[in-house]
Amino acid sequence: MALPLYQELQSCEHLAKLKASQRDAGHAGLWFERFYDRYKADFVDTKTGENDFRDWLAGFKHNAGDGGMLEAAVLRQEQLADQLKGESAVFKSPWHFVSGMGYSHPLENGFSWHPVWGVPFLPGSGVKGLVRSWVEAWEYDEDCQAKDQQEAKREQLLDWFG
Repeated sequence: MALPLYQELQSCEHLAKLKASQRDAGHAGLWFERFYDRYKADFVDTKTGENDFRDWLAGFKHNAGDGGMLEAAVLRQEQLADQLKGESAVFKSPWHFVSGMGYSHPLENGFSWHPVWGVPFLPGSGVKGLVRSWVEAWEYDEDCQAKDQQEAKREQLLDWFG
């Protein structure tokens, strides 16, 4: 079966060598999402073993992205927020972080990768939804607040989240 690649990349051995030598310098998200290579050419179900999946996933244990480019991108974003009279903040996860587990993938667990920088990330929409849910659950309690406080909270939610 012909792969949609250049002639010299048609061989699986050549592709495997290419992956091993260039994955670290490339976009890890593209390798993870688009270049899953454990299928047979005829797409016959081969009942691929669990160790085969683990071997493939082990290639993603390295740090993703170029540190210098990421620092420059963060600096540009912070400067843009300052120019627009906005605020920026940096948060650090105290433990392991996984984003995008609901995405489809041959291994049944997708992962969320930044489309430009190729690093795992949490989209801003996810942060916004998380914060809004927290505010609604903990800061806006209809049972124990007076009517005027409820209206103020409702206006605050609209102001913050639209």
